[in-house]
Amino acid sequence: MTVTIEVVTGEDNKATDVILREKQDRIDEAKTLYGAYVIETNRKDLTSEEIWHLYMTLTKVEGAFRALKSDLGLRPIHHQLARRTAAHLFISVLAYHLYSAISSHFQKLETPDRCQQFLANSKPTPDSQ
Repeated sequence: MTVTIEVVTGEDNKATDVILREKQDRIDEAKTLYGAYVIETNRKDLTSEEIWHLYMTLTKVEGAFRALKSDLGLRPIHHQLARRTAAHLFISVLAYHLYSAISSHFQKLETPDRCQQFLANSKPTPDSQ
Protein backbone atom coordinates (compact mmCIF):
# COMPACT_ATOMS: atom_id res chain seq x y z
CA MET A 1 0.00 0.00 0.00
CA THR A 2 1.28 3.48 -0.84
CA VAL A 3 0.75 5.92 2.00
CA THR A 4 1.99 9.20 3.40
CA ILE A 5 2.83 9.36 7.05
CA GLU A 6 2.23 12.52 9.03
CA VAL A 7 3.46 12.78 12.60
CA VAL A 8 1.53 15.31 14.72
CA THR A 9 3.53 16.87 17.53
CA GLY A 10 2.45 18.83 20.57
CA GLU A 11 3.94 22.02 22.04
CA ASP A 12 6.67 19.98 23.73
CA ASN A 13 7.68 18.64 20.27
CA LYS A 14 6.67 15.09 21.23
CA ALA A 15 4.59 12.98 18.88
CA THR A 16 0.91 13.01 19.79
CA ASP A 17 -0.53 11.27 16.74
CA VAL A 18 0.42 9.49 13.54
CA ILE A 19 -1.82 9.91 10.49
CA LEU A 20 -1.61 7.53 7.53
CA ARG A 21 -3.11 8.63 4.21
CA GLU A 22 -3.32 6.50 1.08
CA LYS A 23 -1.92 8.02 -2.09
CA GLN A 24 -4.71 7.06 -4.45
CA ASP A 25 -2.88 8.21 -7.57
CA ARG A 26 0.09 5.93 -6.74
CA ILE A 27 -2.27 3.03 -5.99
CA ASP A 28 -4.02 3.52 -9.34
CA GLU A 29 -0.66 3.67 -11.11
CA ALA A 30 0.48 0.46 -9.43
CA LYS A 31 -2.75 -1.32 -10.40
CA THR A 32 -2.10 -0.61 -14.09
CA LEU A 33 1.16 -2.54 -13.80
CA TYR A 34 -0.20 -5.66 -12.05
CA GLY A 35 0.73 -8.72 -14.08
CA ALA A 36 2.87 -6.76 -16.53
CA TYR A 37 6.56 -6.86 -17.32
CA VAL A 38 8.31 -3.53 -17.07
CA ILE A 39 11.75 -3.37 -18.60
CA GLU A 40 13.54 -0.09 -18.09
CA THR A 41 16.36 0.89 -20.43
CA ASN A 42 18.25 3.95 -21.56
CA ARG A 43 18.60 2.54 -25.10
CA LYS A 44 16.37 4.83 -27.13
CA ASP A 45 17.79 3.45 -30.40
CA LEU A 46 16.12 0.04 -29.96
CA THR A 47 12.58 -1.00 -30.73
CA SER A 48 10.48 -2.69 -28.06
CA GLU A 49 10.94 -6.02 -29.90
CA GLU A 50 14.75 -5.62 -29.85
CA ILE A 51 14.70 -4.75 -26.15
CA TRP A 52 12.58 -7.83 -25.44
CA HIS A 53 14.97 -10.02 -27.47
CA LEU A 54 17.96 -8.67 -25.51
CA TYR A 55 16.13 -9.29 -22.25
CA MET A 56 15.33 -12.87 -23.24
CA THR A 57 18.98 -13.39 -24.24
CA LEU A 58 20.02 -12.20 -20.79
CA THR A 59 17.56 -14.64 -19.24
CA LYS A 60 19.02 -17.51 -21.30
CA VAL A 61 22.60 -16.62 -20.31
CA GLU A 62 21.65 -16.39 -16.63
CA GLY A 63 19.88 -19.75 -16.88
CA ALA A 64 22.91 -21.32 -18.55
CA PHE A 65 25.28 -20.14 -15.84
CA ARG A 66 22.81 -21.27 -13.18
CA ALA A 67 22.84 -24.71 -14.81
CA LEU A 68 26.63 -24.74 -14.98
CA LYS A 69 26.83 -23.88 -11.30
CA SER A 70 24.15 -26.30 -10.12
CA ASP A 71 24.31 -29.23 -12.58
CA LEU A 72 28.08 -29.28 -13.03
CA GLY A 73 28.94 -28.05 -9.57
CA LEU A 74 30.97 -25.03 -10.69
CA ARG A 75 31.64 -22.56 -7.91
CA PRO A 76 33.21 -19.11 -7.73
CA ILE A 77 36.98 -19.13 -7.62
CA HIS A 78 38.85 -16.04 -6.46
CA HIS A 79 42.11 -15.23 -8.25
CA GLN A 80 44.94 -12.93 -7.19
CA LEU A 81 46.41 -12.36 -10.65
CA ALA A 82 44.67 -10.62 -13.55
CA ARG A 83 45.83 -13.25 -16.06
CA ARG A 84 44.24 -16.01 -13.98
CA THR A 85 40.99 -14.05 -13.78
CA ALA A 86 41.05 -13.58 -17.57
CA ALA A 87 41.74 -17.30 -18.07
CA HIS A 88 38.90 -18.24 -15.74
CA LEU A 89 36.54 -15.92 -17.60
CA PHE A 90 37.67 -17.44 -20.91
CA ILE A 91 36.97 -20.97 -19.66
CA SER A 92 33.57 -19.84 -18.33
CA VAL A 93 32.64 -18.40 -21.73
CA LEU A 94 33.77 -21.63 -23.42
CA ALA A 95 31.62 -23.59 -20.97
CA TYR A 96 28.68 -21.33 -21.77
CA HIS A 97 29.12 -21.89 -25.52
CA LEU A 98 29.37 -25.64 -25.00
CA TYR A 99 26.23 -25.56 -22.86
CA SER A 100 24.45 -23.50 -25.55
CA ALA A 101 25.42 -26.01 -28.25
CA ILE A 102 24.21 -28.95 -26.17
CA SER A 103 21.00 -27.12 -25.26
CA SER A 104 20.40 -26.16 -28.91
CA HIS A 105 20.87 -29.80 -29.95
CA PHE A 106 18.23 -30.98 -27.49
CA GLN A 107 15.90 -28.12 -28.48
CA LYS A 108 16.08 -29.28 -32.11
CA LEU A 109 15.21 -32.79 -30.97
CA GLU A 110 12.27 -31.25 -29.08
CA THR A 111 13.56 -32.71 -25.81
CA PRO A 112 14.85 -29.65 -23.90
CA ASP A 113 14.56 -31.38 -20.51
CA ARG A 114 17.09 -33.99 -21.69
CA CYS A 115 19.75 -31.27 -21.61
CA GLN A 116 19.48 -31.05 -17.82
CA GLN A 117 19.62 -34.86 -17.59
CA PHE A 118 22.68 -34.94 -19.85
CA LEU A 119 24.49 -32.35 -17.73
CA ALA A 120 23.51 -34.04 -14.49
CA ASN A 121 25.04 -37.29 -15.76
CA SER A 122 28.19 -35.49 -16.95
CA LYS A 123 29.51 -34.56 -13.53
CA PRO A 124 33.08 -35.68 -12.91
CA THR A 125 33.52 -38.71 -10.71
CA PRO A 126 35.63 -38.35 -7.53
CA ASP A 127 38.54 -40.32 -9.05
CA SER A 128 38.61 -38.24 -12.26
CA GLN A 129 39.02 -34.87 -10.57
